Amino acid sequence: MVRPFDIRDMSTLQRLGARGRSLALESSHIDGLNPLIDAVRSVLQIGVAFPHTADRQVILTHRVEGGAADALAMIQLVAARPGNHPRVALVTYASPAPNTDQSTAAWEALIDAAQSLAASELVRFMVAEVPEDSREEDIFRANGFVPIIHQDLLKLTPTNRDRVRSHSPGSQPSVPVEGMRVQAEKDDLHIRLLAGRVIPKVAAMHMGNVDPTRILHQTRTGYLLMHAQEACGHVSINRGRRARCMRLLFRHDLPEIEPKIAPMLESVIRDESVASGQTIYCMLPSYLSWLLPILDELGFVHVMSTSTMLKHMTAVVRTPVWQAKKIPAAAGLIRNDHRSRFTRT
Repeated sequence: MVRPFDIRDMSTLQRLGARGRSLALESSHIDGLNPLIDAVRSVLQIGVAFPHTADRQVILTHRVEGGAADALAMIQLVAARPGNHPRVALVTYASPAPNTDQSTAAWEALIDAAQSLAASELVRFMVAEVPEDSREEDIFRANGFVPIIHQDLLKLTPTNRDRVRSHSPGSQPSVPVEGMRVQAEKDDLHIRLLAGRVIPKVAAMHMGNVDPTRILHQTRTGYLLMHAQEACGHVSINRGRRARCMRLLFRHDLPEIEPKIAPMLESVIRDESVASGQTIYCMLPSYLSWLLPILDELGFVHVMSTSTMLKHMTAVVRTPVWQAKKIPAAAGLIRNDHRSRFTRT
């Protein structure tokens, strides 16, 4: 049996909170996902777990008939982008880990209940980030989810971070690369055009031209690399409570910008390291895997790989814009026949 989280389940959450799996890497590694605090927020409706969203968080608990709760799942209902864009439901956390048949059955019941919730909330897509080739991925596949993007989570080692900071000329942002500048509000169109050229069309069509890997990413600071008055590179920085995360967009079809990528990233790392001593992560999707040698030279190491799983909650119904209808013969209509060019009926 699955039901919404109740304040009486707080002891259950304390017991299960440390035994689960984060299904949204940016919320766990960068923002510091705390199931206990987020549960209180969801019950009391004091803010939301992710301040940039306009919707809410829901926690579901699973219990055996007549017994105590033995599993829980956290679902975040968000808008993919501000405005009239499709709503998305993200499964961000589930506990305990599906290491036994009992916990696996609980996960399946929770995912099924989450789908019912998403349908009642008019959600178009459900998304979850799961470890690659894991039991979690098998469970989501069995419930109708499909993997659409592979991602690598990279971490800048403290030794290399300190090396970059030691070469910093000061605490002010530096822009030593030709064509590089700090992102401004007017650059939103540049970034969208760049994303349209970099993100695979299949992934974009699945999510209605929204990158599913960036739904929970908040751009606190951004840097653009301009070439021929067009954006050919973008670095977005999310400054969370625990760490900072870089998201990258670079065009691979312009060989002349490739020598500028490493100096640009080093400049960004220098600025972020001087401003804060937090750990710096980089989320790199598979379509940007050609940047891995550059990040390796800068000192990033691989932490884990994930698959972004997606499920459509709506069906496309195609109807014609217009439909030809037979017009009955009526008095006064002009008709063309073989006897006369124009004959009035």
